[in-house]
Amino acid sequence: MAERFYWCEQCERTVVSEDGEATACTICGGPTRRISWLTAALRKVGMGTGNRSDIQQRHIQLIQAIWTADGMGQRYFEICQPGSMYYSRFVRRVNELICQGIEEGWLGLTMPKNPLDPQGRYAIEYHDPERFVTALQQIFPEGAGRLAARETRDVRHEEKV
Repeated sequence: MAERFYWCEQCERTVVSEDGEATACTICGGPTRRISWLTAALRKVGMGTGNRSDIQQRHIQLIQAIWTADGMGQRYFEICQPGSMYYSRFVRRVNELICQGIEEGWLGLTMPKNPLDPQGRYAIEYHDPERFVTALQQIFPEGAGRLAARETRDVRHEEKV
């Protein structure tokens, strides 16, 4: 029987099955959908950031620098326990979540008007911390118990860059 390829939205991995239908990811248990071999090959190449402009990429890097400052990115990674996911993939997923939160208004981004101001404040403000924690639990269900046990006031973080 020929190999069939499936995509897991939860852990963003291609699952290969020779037995037939793969309804659940063998890595994280999330739901899968069938994809062609060409789609699987293209995803393996990693075409994720090819369509972003330099300014968009730098904006995302700034957001990442704010929320990962002072070891916070590593702390989130340890709390979420995303299984066998690499830290870089974890950071990318949280970057996307934070950008979504800023766009929808449940997170805020504070930046100084003058980047040369020594008192300038760069911060991500969690207007709805419960929503942020719930979104993290949905993306990384492996660490949902640890996330729920944390007090939501712990997710507020700001960094002077």
